[in-house]
Amino acid sequence: MAHCGISSLTAQEIYFGMKRGEKRKTKELLGKFRLYHPDKSISNRALAYQFTYGNRLSVPDALIAATAVEFGFELFTFNAKDFDFIPKLKLFGSMSK
Repeated sequence: MAHCGISSLTAQEIYFGMKRGEKRKTKELLGKFRLYHPDKSISNRALAYQFTYGNRLSVPDALIAATAVEFGFELFTFNAKDFDFIPKLKLFGSMSK
């Protein structure tokens, strides 16, 4: 999985949703991914997304999308409708962008 990475926000969301008995396996699994952290350009892009899309886009989703766009990555999600309106964002397996 060396070519796979996740936003540090995604890792936080996963940790937030895990059950007590899943801690060890979750940490082990996430340790296989490279973490991408917000920087100034990601933060500025996420701010622009929030300004443009308002409450249509959650704060974590804005940061996750901005991270993918800044690095030129495809975003894998089961919730494409949460992101499919963002220009320049490539959704994994999607023909719409």
